[in-house]
Amino acid sequence: DLNEYESTTEPLSNDKIAKEKNFCGDYQNQSIKRLKFNQCAFAGAKFNNAAVTGSRFEHCDFIECDMDQGDFEYCDFYDCNITAKAPISIAFDNSNYINCRIYDVSFYSSTFTNTFFDETEFDNVQIKHCTLEGATFQKCEFRNVDLSQLNLDFVDFKFSHFHDCTLPKSQIVYTFGLLQYLMTTKDSVSISDGAKKMTPDDYINNTLPKLLQAYTEMKDSDKMSIYFPLINILLALNHMDEVEKYLNKAIKLSAQIHDLRMIKHYCKLISLCDKFSMKHKRKLYRTICGLFQPCQMPPWQLKNYSRHMGDIKYILLIENNFPMLVFNFVTNIY
Repeated sequence: DLNEYESTTEPLSNDKIAKEKNFCGDYQNQSIKRLKFNQCAFAGAKFNNAAVTGSRFEHCDFIECDMDQGDFEYCDFYDCNITAKAPISIAFDNSNYINCRIYDVSFYSSTFTNTFFDETEFDNVQIKHCTLEGATFQKCEFRNVDLSQLNLDFVDFKFSHFHDCTLPKSQIVYTFGLLQYLMTTKDSVSISDGAKKMTPDDYINNTLPKLLQAYTEMKDSDKMSIYFPLINILLALNHMDEVEKYLNKAIKLSAQIHDLRMIKHYCKLISLCDKFSMKHKRKLYRTICGLFQPCQMPPWQLKNYSRHMGDIKYILLIENNFPMLVFNFVTNIY
């Protein structure tokens, strides 16, 4: 309730700390980085072209703010509400949204690269022509959201649900989790190719087999661009022998052109599949390491290698690999 907060148009500055205030001033074109706000509201505040990077917002409400061209990279939002009538083009890269509600917002040409959403609700949100590579939606709820015009390459959907939503037909096999979700969901979600819509059952039973056939019949020389969706489909259908064959080819080809980014995406597919043991993942990690010779790399290539290999190690050996306690019982029962 805004009436509980003291309204102010006071100026903001880097590293400012505030609690229980309603900021409604004009902060356009300003550098106001590393803010630490708790139980605050921003009603009608103007953040156009403002640099708000590295800030932390807890229990805050953004109500009808002008945020177009704002830079909110590397920010943390905990239990926040965001709503705005005016369309927003904004940078949210590498930010975290935990238990937030985003509703009645239209995002266009915005960037959400490596943004993490956990238990966040999207209601009546438009997202068009935005970049989301590396974004994660974990336990999120989407209601009345049209994603059919989005490029969802390498976006991770974990335990999320869609209600009265539309997904892009061409992008499903390029994501983490959406294909598996569609194979079991009872949610009111549809898939669109731009001209007509289909149900998840139609997609799984009719479109997916045709895609798999088209991919497998392609010449090996043309498969480089479709190894990811091909392996994704084979994993979903539990064709593990075929997965091994194409995975090895895909990783070796990517290594030849030093495309560690794609190798990282292949590794994530494997990490999310419970058919691969930790022993198998360790072996894969050692194989990947053996494909490169860091001591012979120029500085720019070495930096790229170091960044991606760190991610690959984390994905294969740490992420999604929960500790297990194993008991061995010795008895006299034969």
